[in-house]
Amino acid sequence: MNTQSELTPYNEKQTAKNAYKMIVESGRSIESVALDLQVSDRLIYYWASGKRSPNIRHLFALSQLFQVPIESILG
Repeated sequence: MNTQSELTPYNEKQTAKNAYKMIVESGRSIESVALDLQVSDRLIYYWASGKRSPNIRHLFALSQLFQVPIESILG
């Protein structure tokens, strides 16, 4: 069983940057991904800057859209 000292801390800014990097590397436009996620493209640019972080709904949608486990997006 994991103890608290064994848990990996969650880094919101890194998660946001990982999500943005995945979108850019996919070759899709920010606008098309934003439409699929039902968010504004501005929100995705906020992820790039680290001002905002994807919530669980966004992470789930990104993992489905790019067919990757959520853990690969988490920072």
